[in-house]
Amino acid sequence: MDYQEVFQNMDRLDGVVIFCGDEQYVRASAVAALRAHLLPEGLESMNETVFDGPAEFSRFVESCETLPFMAEKRLVYWKNCPLIAPPSARGEEKKPAAQWQQYLLDTPGQTVVLLEIQGKPDGRSQLVKSVSAKDRLVDFPFLAPAQLEKWTAQYVRRAGKTLQPGCAGALSQMVGPALTGIVAELEKAIGYCGTRGQITLDDVQAVTTPSLEFRGYQIGDFILQGDFAQALESIKSLLTQGTDAVALLAAITATFRQLLLTKSLLSGGANAAQIGQKLEIRYSFVVNKNISRARGLPILVLKGALEACQSADYRIKSGQITAEKALYLAVFEAMAAIRPS
Repeated sequence: MDYQEVFQNMDRLDGVVIFCGDEQYVRASAVAALRAHLLPEGLESMNETVFDGPAEFSRFVESCETLPFMAEKRLVYWKNCPLIAPPSARGEEKKPAAQWQQYLLDTPGQTVVLLEIQGKPDGRSQLVKSVSAKDRLVDFPFLAPAQLEKWTAQYVRRAGKTLQPGCAGALSQMVGPALTGIVAELEKAIGYCGTRGQITLDDVQAVTTPSLEFRGYQIGDFILQGDFAQALESIKSLLTQGTDAVALLAAITATFRQLLLTKSLLSGGANAAQIGQKLEIRYSFVVNKNISRARGLPILVLKGALEACQSADYRIKSGQITAEKALYLAVFEAMAAIRPS
């Protein structure tokens, strides 16, 4: 079932249901809607059992077999369910025991079992296949750009505001695509603009706390523009604020790696849409900016910048130099590779 349909089709969520995907905020809203649909007000605790992570089979069965109290159905909600996790996420555990699979394929009619996992479930699992075939598997992906524009506009409208076009994309670039972070920054922007009716891009940029990945993107931009002083000033400011030097170096490295891959794909004849898909970049303006930057630089120059960052990382890990010194050295060497004397 498509996640956009789930809120209008709660009656179809029966038996075993799987909620999965990357978008936690919308998924949590769907869980709340299912609870409200199934559980009579004031009797929620009498008709719901929640598990989180590994669970005992006997206790799980007991919860499913318990009759609902003054309600048609009861809810057994299993967060971070290991039964449907991909093998890599289950650690040393092999595959779910047959008793779990068998029981869940034929649960009591009075109980709705909601299995939830962050990300993708194990598509090879017989349980996952069965739930999916019954159209009771709901994937909650990050919102596409057009959906995000619409969603954020509706969100601020509840506060009596409008949102300048482009703000949603800017927020996603600065804090990532997850709505939890975007909502936090929207609330700050709503308060910041005061009595004004429209939240502008300047408002968003003034109050938003960018992610480390975005900071790395910015510093990479300064280096590519030849603005050595601004790159160093940004690094100094972030380190003063307590940013981890190794993590910041990793973010800068990721920027150059993405540019190098963009350059390579361009050389192979890929277009913007193909590059965005290959590199899993959701927003076209980010793809277009990377293309614009990559086109103006030889591939050997981008390799040199990336190698400067990788060399700094090696020096840190081998104990040759402190992380902060390695970070500054990486920026200097990357600048030299891009703007040779």
